[in-house]
Amino acid sequence: MHISSWFLSRNALVLQEFEIDEEKNRIVHIKARNSGFFSWLLSLCGVDTTTNFDVYRDKIEYTNSSLSGKIKTVMPLSSISISQTGFCKPFIYIFFALFFMFLWLLSIIYFINFHYEHQSFVLWSEFLVGLFFIFAYFFNKTLLISVVSNSSWSANICFKRSIIEGISIDENKAYRVIEIINDLFLSQTVKETKNEEISLKQTKWLKKYID
Repeated sequence: MHISSWFLSRNALVLQEFEIDEEKNRIVHIKARNSGFFSWLLSLCGVDTTTNFDVYRDKIEYTNSSLSGKIKTVMPLSSISISQTGFCKPFIYIFFALFFMFLWLLSIIYFINFHYEHQSFVLWSEFLVGLFFIFAYFFNKTLLISVVSNSSWSANICFKRSIIEGISIDENKAYRVIEIINDLFLSQTVKETKNEEISLKQTKWLKKYID
Protein backbone atom coordinates (compact mmCIF):
# COMPACT_ATOMS: atom_id res chain seq x y z
CA MET A 1 0.00 0.00 0.00
CA HIS A 2 2.76 2.45 0.94
CA ILE A 3 4.72 1.61 -2.22
CA SER A 4 1.66 2.09 -4.46
CA SER A 5 0.83 5.38 -2.71
CA TRP A 6 4.36 6.64 -3.31
CA PHE A 7 4.18 5.51 -6.95
CA LEU A 8 0.84 7.28 -7.53
CA SER A 9 2.10 10.47 -5.90
CA ARG A 10 5.22 10.48 -8.06
CA ASN A 11 3.25 9.90 -11.28
CA ALA A 12 0.23 12.08 -10.52
CA LEU A 13 -0.92 14.65 -13.03
CA VAL A 14 -1.54 18.30 -12.19
CA LEU A 15 -5.21 19.25 -12.15
CA GLN A 16 -6.26 21.99 -14.59
CA GLU A 17 -10.04 21.63 -14.77
CA PHE A 18 -12.59 19.72 -12.72
CA GLU A 19 -16.24 20.37 -13.61
CA ILE A 20 -19.47 18.59 -12.73
CA ASP A 21 -22.71 19.70 -14.39
CA GLU A 22 -25.52 17.18 -14.21
CA GLU A 23 -27.71 19.26 -16.53
CA LYS A 24 -25.44 18.85 -19.56
CA ASN A 25 -24.78 15.83 -21.76
CA ARG A 26 -21.13 15.89 -20.63
CA ILE A 27 -21.69 15.59 -16.91
CA VAL A 28 -18.07 15.33 -15.74
CA HIS A 29 -14.99 16.94 -17.23
CA ILE A 30 -11.51 16.47 -15.75
CA LYS A 31 -8.43 17.85 -17.44
CA ALA A 32 -4.88 17.42 -16.12
CA ARG A 33 -1.34 17.84 -17.40
CA ASN A 34 2.02 16.34 -16.54
CA SER A 35 3.69 17.93 -13.55
CA GLY A 36 6.67 20.21 -13.96
CA PHE A 37 7.52 23.64 -15.29
CA PHE A 38 8.20 22.38 -18.83
CA SER A 39 4.73 20.89 -19.15
CA TRP A 40 3.17 24.11 -17.88
CA LEU A 41 5.23 26.07 -20.42
CA LEU A 42 3.99 23.80 -23.22
CA SER A 43 0.40 24.42 -22.18
CA LEU A 44 1.01 28.17 -22.36
CA CYS A 45 2.36 27.73 -25.88
CA GLY A 46 -0.80 25.89 -26.91
CA VAL A 47 0.80 22.44 -27.10
CA ASP A 48 -1.71 19.86 -25.89
CA THR A 49 -0.04 17.39 -23.53
CA THR A 50 -3.02 16.78 -21.30
CA THR A 51 -5.20 13.90 -20.16
CA ASN A 52 -8.98 14.29 -20.28
CA PHE A 53 -11.53 12.19 -18.45
CA ASP A 54 -15.10 12.94 -19.60
CA VAL A 55 -18.29 11.27 -18.46
CA TYR A 56 -21.33 11.47 -20.73
CA ARG A 57 -24.77 10.02 -20.16
CA ASP A 58 -23.99 6.88 -22.16
CA LYS A 59 -20.20 6.67 -22.35
CA ILE A 60 -16.84 7.64 -20.88
CA GLU A 61 -14.18 9.26 -23.04
CA TYR A 62 -10.53 9.00 -22.02
CA THR A 63 -8.13 11.14 -24.07
CA ASN A 64 -4.37 11.08 -23.65
CA SER A 65 -2.35 13.73 -25.54
CA SER A 66 1.42 14.09 -25.80
CA LEU A 67 4.05 15.52 -28.09
CA SER A 68 3.89 12.34 -30.18
CA GLY A 69 0.12 12.45 -30.75
CA LYS A 70 -3.31 11.86 -29.24
CA ILE A 71 -5.28 8.72 -28.36
CA LYS A 72 -8.99 8.78 -27.51
CA THR A 73 -10.73 5.76 -26.00
CA VAL A 74 -14.51 5.50 -25.69
CA MET A 75 -16.00 3.16 -23.10
CA PRO A 76 -19.78 2.55 -23.11
CA LEU A 77 -21.23 2.81 -19.64
CA SER A 78 -22.88 -0.57 -20.05
CA SER A 79 -19.43 -2.20 -20.36
CA ILE A 80 -18.14 -0.98 -16.96
CA SER A 81 -17.47 -3.67 -14.39
CA ILE A 82 -15.54 -1.75 -11.70
CA SER A 83 -15.38 1.91 -10.68
CA GLN A 84 -13.24 3.20 -7.83
CA THR A 85 -11.87 6.35 -6.30
CA GLY A 86 -9.71 7.32 -3.36
CA PHE A 87 -6.76 9.37 -2.25
CA CYS A 88 -3.24 8.70 -1.07
CA LYS A 89 -0.46 10.59 0.66
CA PRO A 90 3.32 10.01 0.48
CA PHE A 91 3.92 8.00 3.65
CA ILE A 92 7.68 8.22 3.16
CA TYR A 93 7.47 11.93 4.05
CA ILE A 94 6.41 10.94 7.58
CA PHE A 95 9.50 8.74 7.83
CA PHE A 96 11.76 11.65 6.83
CA ALA A 97 9.93 13.99 9.21
CA LEU A 98 10.42 11.62 12.15
CA PHE A 99 14.05 11.08 11.19
CA PHE A 100 14.92 14.80 11.17
CA MET A 101 12.90 15.51 14.32
CA PHE A 102 14.70 12.68 16.10
CA LEU A 103 18.02 14.04 14.81
CA TRP A 104 17.02 17.48 16.09
CA LEU A 105 16.33 16.11 19.60
CA LEU A 106 19.63 14.22 19.63
CA SER A 107 21.47 17.39 18.59
CA ILE A 108 19.88 19.34 21.45
CA ILE A 109 20.92 16.69 23.98
CA TYR A 110 24.43 16.50 22.51
CA PHE A 111 24.99 20.27 22.51
CA ILE A 112 23.68 20.62 26.07
CA ASN A 113 25.87 17.83 27.47
CA PHE A 114 29.05 19.00 25.74
CA HIS A 115 28.34 22.72 26.19
CA TYR A 116 28.55 23.56 22.51
CA GLU A 117 27.56 27.10 21.65
CA HIS A 118 26.62 28.87 18.43
CA GLN A 119 25.01 25.76 16.99
CA SER A 120 21.62 27.37 16.33
CA PHE A 121 22.03 27.00 12.55
CA VAL A 122 22.29 23.20 12.80
CA LEU A 123 19.34 22.98 15.20
CA TRP A 124 17.12 25.23 13.11
CA SER A 125 18.05 23.42 9.90
CA GLU A 126 17.08 20.02 11.27
CA PHE A 127 13.88 21.36 12.78
CA LEU A 128 12.77 23.21 9.64
CA VAL A 129 13.51 20.23 7.36
CA GLY A 130 11.46 17.96 9.63
CA LEU A 131 8.64 20.53 9.67
CA PHE A 132 8.77 20.77 5.88
CA PHE A 133 8.19 17.03 5.47
CA ILE A 134 5.28 17.16 7.93
CA PHE A 135 3.55 19.89 5.92
CA ALA A 136 4.42 18.13 2.65
CA TYR A 137 2.70 14.97 3.89
CA PHE A 138 -0.54 16.69 4.88
CA PHE A 139 -0.80 18.97 1.84
CA ASN A 140 0.43 16.58 -0.86
CA LYS A 141 -2.80 14.66 -1.47
CA THR A 142 -3.29 12.67 -4.68
CA LEU A 143 -6.74 11.68 -5.95
CA LEU A 144 -7.46 8.66 -8.13
CA ILE A 145 -10.51 7.96 -10.32
CA SER A 146 -10.57 4.66 -12.16
CA VAL A 147 -13.06 2.62 -14.19
CA VAL A 148 -12.51 -0.89 -15.55
CA SER A 149 -14.43 -2.44 -18.44
CA ASN A 150 -15.64 -6.02 -18.81
CA SER A 151 -12.61 -6.68 -21.01
CA SER A 152 -10.31 -5.57 -18.15
CA TRP A 153 -9.30 -2.34 -19.91
CA SER A 154 -9.00 0.50 -17.40
CA ALA A 155 -9.24 4.28 -17.66
CA ASN A 156 -7.32 5.85 -14.77
CA ILE A 157 -6.64 9.45 -13.94
CA CYS A 158 -4.50 10.30 -10.93
CA PHE A 159 -4.11 13.97 -10.14
CA LYS A 160 -2.99 16.43 -7.49
CA ARG A 161 -3.53 20.12 -6.79
CA SER A 162 -2.00 22.73 -9.07
CA ILE A 163 0.23 25.31 -7.41
CA ILE A 164 0.86 27.31 -10.60
CA GLU A 165 -2.76 27.35 -11.79
CA GLY A 166 -4.03 27.66 -8.23
CA ILE A 167 -6.54 24.80 -8.57
CA SER A 168 -7.16 22.68 -5.49
CA ILE A 169 -8.57 19.16 -5.39
CA ASP A 170 -11.79 18.12 -3.69
CA GLU A 171 -12.13 14.60 -2.40
CA ASN A 172 -15.93 14.88 -2.21
CA LYS A 173 -16.11 15.78 -5.93
CA ALA A 174 -14.13 12.65 -6.78
CA TYR A 175 -16.59 10.53 -4.77
CA ARG A 176 -19.45 12.29 -6.54
CA VAL A 177 -17.96 11.33 -9.93
CA ILE A 178 -18.07 7.64 -8.99
CA GLU A 179 -21.65 8.02 -7.74
CA ILE A 180 -22.63 9.60 -11.06
CA ILE A 181 -20.95 6.80 -13.02
CA ASN A 182 -22.70 4.14 -10.94
CA ASP A 183 -26.09 5.86 -11.27
CA LEU A 184 -25.67 6.19 -15.04
CA PHE A 185 -24.57 2.56 -15.28
CA LEU A 186 -27.65 1.35 -13.39
CA SER A 187 -29.90 3.56 -15.48
CA GLN A 188 -28.31 2.27 -18.68
CA THR A 189 -28.64 -1.34 -17.51
CA VAL A 190 -32.32 -0.91 -16.65
CA LYS A 191 -32.95 0.74 -20.00
CA GLU A 192 -31.24 -2.07 -21.91
CA THR A 193 -33.13 -4.68 -19.89
CA LYS A 194 -36.46 -3.06 -20.73
CA ASN A 195 -35.50 -2.88 -24.41
CA GLU A 196 -34.60 -6.57 -24.38
CA GLU A 197 -37.93 -7.42 -22.72
CA ILE A 198 -39.83 -5.38 -25.31
CA SER A 199 -37.86 -6.97 -28.14
CA LEU A 200 -38.53 -10.44 -26.71
CA LYS A 201 -42.27 -9.75 -26.43
CA GLN A 202 -42.37 -8.48 -30.00
CA THR A 203 -40.54 -11.58 -31.22
CA LYS A 204 -42.97 -13.86 -29.39
CA TRP A 205 -45.94 -11.93 -30.77
CA LEU A 206 -44.63 -12.13 -34.34
CA LYS A 207 -43.90 -15.83 -33.98
CA LYS A 208 -47.38 -16.45 -32.62
CA TYR A 209 -48.92 -14.34 -35.40
CA ILE A 210 -47.01 -16.21 -38.12
CA ASP A 211 -47.90 -19.58 -36.67
